Amino acid sequence: MEFLFWGVIVGTKGLDGTLKVEPEAFLPLSNSTRVNIGFSPKYSKVYTLEKVKINSSRYNYLKLLEINSVAEAKELIEKGVFVRGDYIKNLEPETFLDDFSGFEVIDSKSNKCIGYSKGKIENPGNDLILVETYNGDFFIPFVDEFIAKIDEKEKKLIVNTIPGLLDK
Repeated sequence: MEFLFWGVIVGTKGLDGTLKVEPEAFLPLSNSTRVNIGFSPKYSKVYTLEKVKINSSRYNYLKLLEINSVAEAKELIEKGVFVRGDYIKNLEPETFLDDFSGFEVIDSKSNKCIGYSKGKIENPGNDLILVETYNGDFFIPFVDEFIAKIDEKEKKLIVNTIPGLLDK
């Protein structure tokens, strides 16, 4: 299962266990979203967002259903918040930072269409292009090694694939 890193818990706010998060990516989380909190997706625990306050300032605030005190919240400080990739795939296209949706995605080696882009999202390491195919959706890193050419006029993304990228 694929996860995206949303941010780091840097403190608490108030007495009810609300968490102060320094975001690393723009992901419009909403109430009832399930997130993983831990040092990595593999070493994390699943929580449910009760309330989310996304600010234009440096920090966002999360209240989790499972955390009800400052003491419980403090145990999560310095841990990461990870969002499942399938949550991102179900977002409306307007939630992506850049349009890049509706581009034909073409394999540079075979010159064949492998799918269509649903949009570009911000991620801490590098941005990602979400590609929809008949076999399911997947992400392609938005870096020179993978994105060979962007033809905005023709709405085509020419991509360099690696073995296993298209395997399901």
